[in-house]
Amino acid sequence: MASSKTFEFFSLLILSMQILISAGCTDVRPCDCTTQKMLNRKVERIVSCRYRNLSHVPNLKYRNFSLPVTSLELNFNHITTIDRFSFEGMSIKEINLDNNPIRRIDAEAFAGIDGLQKLSMVKCRMNAFPVVFQHTPNLTRLDLRQNFITNIPDGAFMSVRNLDRLDISFNPLTLTSASFRGLENSLTSICLQGTRLRDVPRESLSPLRSLDWIDLSYNSILYLDNDSLAGLPNNKHTHYGFSSNGMSSISDAAFANASLPIFVDLSSNNLTSVNFVTDPCRFEHSTLYLDDNPIHCGCELYDLLKYETFTVRGVCHTPDEFERYDLLFNKHIFQPFVIPFLRYASKKCGGNKVLGMDYDCDCKIWRKPRDFMKMRGNCTAYKFVESGATVFKIPDFFCSALMLALFVNIY
Repeated sequence: MASSKTFEFFSLLILSMQILISAGCTDVRPCDCTTQKMLNRKVERIVSCRYRNLSHVPNLKYRNFSLPVTSLELNFNHITTIDRFSFEGMSIKEINLDNNPIRRIDAEAFAGIDGLQKLSMVKCRMNAFPVVFQHTPNLTRLDLRQNFITNIPDGAFMSVRNLDRLDISFNPLTLTSASFRGLENSLTSICLQGTRLRDVPRESLSPLRSLDWIDLSYNSILYLDNDSLAGLPNNKHTHYGFSSNGMSSISDAAFANASLPIFVDLSSNNLTSVNFVTDPCRFEHSTLYLDDNPIHCGCELYDLLKYETFTVRGVCHTPDEFERYDLLFNKHIFQPFVIPFLRYASKKCGGNKVLGMDYDCDCKIWRKPRDFMKMRGNCTAYKFVESGATVFKIPDFFCSALMLALFVNIY
């Protein structure tokens, strides 16, 4: 009897879930329509037309949808032309047109869907930048990767002043000072990977005052000199991507004007040192990604990393005694599979790391970890140890054992 009631309960549960999934979905053949309830309790509908061998955008604008369509998936078809008003009458937030051989897009193709927020046209074989955004004022994300776009017409972004993220990577672009006009106050992230750049496009990026993510990976920027980043937006927590550029040299003043902390991806280049970091406190709380670089780990590098004021990710390449030793070392976290360069280089390099202490960049002194956070910057309230001194610290378990022995003798 109990098993029968349990079966009935689960049957009703499955039926109710099916009703929920199909709620608000009408016949959208040749596509599929599904709804899903998000964590914020909002119900979103997705119309999927992927892999349907479509040669044009299906006419869905006269369908009686009881819920607005959140996402329209048209990727992996054979759509070559997008006519005017193709999406009119649909309350769409996201459109995915990836992997379609698009040859022509009418200037009013996206008219009638003012609520569009995300548009993706990756691998669409487009030779020209689609100047079709005058009817999408609320667009926040645009993805045009892996096409054949050579230039961006002046004023192409004047109607999308809310655009927050732009990815136009792997296009043979030629940029000008007016390429991103209209995005001065809104754009926070730009990806220009694989766009055949030989230098940082300062004239194009300098007006974009809100940028905090600049990805220039997979280009041919072989070095960064004193002026390479001059004039670029100076925002805290900015991410700079320079991975896979064949870079071999960085000036010690390249990041002189950057607001700390910053995050710099220099992986997969030809850098042998981090000699562009002349002051360890200049990069305080920043992170350098140096994976897949032929880094030479000597005492010069040890004397820089011993302060542990910034994070370096990567491994040693030379000399042989430190090959594959990890540059990342956190003394406060147990790392069983890490062979830290800092720990094993201390004997060779004179042991001039102050043991058991943290460096205070404000006062240029070493402090005990328990005093570091509460007294940081207070340069007179704590008797400090001068930089370079070696401190013998009794391990905590010996202190505990000593206290226990005294307690036993007393009682």
